[in-house]
Amino acid sequence: MSRTAPLRACPVCGGEATKLLTLSQQPIYQHPVPADAVVPAPHAVDLRWDACVRCAHAWQPEYDSSLLERIYREHYYTPAPDGIAVTFRQAFVGALEDFGLITRRGTVVEIGASGGEVLDELRRRTGAGRAIAFEPDARNAAIAGARGLDVRRQFFGEAAVGPDRGCADLVVARHVVEHVFDLDDYFGALGSIAHPASDLVLETPSLDHHAGTAALNPFHVEHLHVFSLTSLATLAARHGWDLARGTVTADGNLIAWFRRAPGTP
Repeated sequence: MSRTAPLRACPVCGGEATKLLTLSQQPIYQHPVPADAVVPAPHAVDLRWDACVRCAHAWQPEYDSSLLERIYREHYYTPAPDGIAVTFRQAFVGALEDFGLITRRGTVVEIGASGGEVLDELRRRTGAGRAIAFEPDARNAAIAGARGLDVRRQFFGEAAVGPDRGCADLVVARHVVEHVFDLDDYFGALGSIAHPASDLVLETPSLDHHAGTAALNPFHVEHLHVFSLTSLATLAARHGWDLARGTVTADGNLIAWFRRAPGTP
């Protein structure tokens, strides 16, 4: 696994890297796929994470972006079973309720919307006239479209915002930010699709929780980053988002609500 310029310094704050973890021969493909899918080799890889003492962030210093893009476009189909996926969705919507964010909205946006289950519920419960889903996986995008959602089959970034600039009253992204290659482009796009009164809610595995329980769950090939509350708030603040509230679910997922900082366009 390689990249042109390995991330030797912390991608959040620029702090000095220290070696955190190495894992040998880890599976590359993490998700159920249709029975007729052809999944190319290799199927395992050696992985490494570094960490930053300054902002408590962990990241993979080297990865293969072309491999990951192929996974997200062609091998990321995950059926929604009665079980853990439903539990995670319920916990997320419950956190939004607790934060007081299930209010009347004009436009709601979900980045990495999967089959659109959460976005469809948010559209219904907020009375939103528009619900925009960014979802690069073909099968998930088709499912979201069948729900009547406005689907953008693209990776989210500045180039994808286009005519949606400034439209979003509420932006949510569940388990996306840990996969992002270019964090500055991603947060720049979040600012572009939002307006000064927008709310942003991000969900991602909690480094604080998993370090405390010595669990390796977040450390797999797709997760380029594992955020603490400190590192996520530090990154968001750099792009004009102030942390309003944060919580960690029983399953170890960090859910953080951000508002646009005063004076941020």
